[in-house]
Amino acid sequence: VSSLFVKDLTDMTFWVRLSLKKAEANELQQNMNNVPEKLYI
Repeated sequence: VSSLFVKDLTDMTFWVRLSLKKAEANELQQNMNNVPEKLYI
């Protein structure tokens, strides 16, 4: 296995993880927005 291939694979996993985290954060943000503001008072 060439090191370039390994590097590509690592980069890919990194980006997948990154986009998953981003999606999770967006979902969390939307859930927060959906919460009635009475809970914050």
